[in-house]
Amino acid sequence: MQMRNPHALMDRVIAAQDQVIAARVSGERDFIIIGSQAVHAHCLEIHDLLVTKLAAGCLKDLELAGALLQRGLADPKKVRQRIAQLPGAGGRASLRARLATLLQSLDWPGA
Repeated sequence: MQMRNPHALMDRVIAAQDQVIAARVSGERDFIIIGSQAVHAHCLEIHDLLVTKLAAGCLKDLELAGALLQRGLADPKKVRQRIAQLPGAGGRASLRARLATLLQSLDWPGA
């Protein structure tokens, strides 16, 4: 599928390093475009994705989590709710701490 201006059709666009990741999340068909290639994919709900990125804890994962939050694609309150649903108090505490640190680094109000 060749698109001349994929950004014109996208609901969400994220610039990550040298690639542009755009996702159409409404309409008949959802898809992701990485660069100029359309890829049909089943994706995690955005707040679940953030929890997995916080759990991974790598710099690139935390950068993506921060970008999603900064652009208003995810709500920290919902991320906290997802973390609260996880088993294991120690794991939940670690994820809450990473989220708090990330929000502080973004100068998030009320962080």
